[in-house]
Amino acid sequence: MKNIFLLLFLISIFFSCNDNNSKSLANENDAQILEEHIISTIEELKQDNIIEPNKVDTLIKSINAFTKEFPNNKNTPKHLELKAKYLGALGKNVEAVKVFNIIYSDYKNYENRADALFMMAFITENNIGDKEKAKDYYERFLAEFPHNALAKDAQITLDNIDKTPEEFLEMIQKKNFEKK
Repeated sequence: MKNIFLLLFLISIFFSCNDNNSKSLANENDAQILEEHIISTIEELKQDNIIEPNKVDTLIKSINAFTKEFPNNKNTPKHLELKAKYLGALGKNVEAVKVFNIIYSDYKNYENRADALFMMAFITENNIGDKEKAKDYYERFLAEFPHNALAKDAQITLDNIDKTPEEFLEMIQKKNFEKK
């Protein structure tokens, strides 16, 4: 119910502003209101110390409203990243990859853009099970971000992605034996 009132309030603000100056001021206030709602929902989730689907749904709706109304806000990619992580935690892996792809594709200057691409690869490999698509993502990651902290992990994964668990375990045991 609280979300409906927030949404109605924001809609009334958007339609009540007539000139550019008041729209700009209203946009700043609206962004602040939505961000406060996002932050309070995150705090509730942290306090609960569990992933409660209803609260996550509320958070995602708030993030959707924020990113739709303020796609160029400096905090938009950060909010999208949070949304993708919560979607992944809920097991909505295809949706999470889509959101990480938005970050990667649309926010070229975002500090965690490389992480978004890596997460696309990781989720696609481990949660969705599409190793071919995951390989494409890992290869793209290595081509674009060869010096990133996750590059070594991406290369190891790419080198071993087609190995069975038994083959991978055998390789690790062999390396451990060689170190002795």
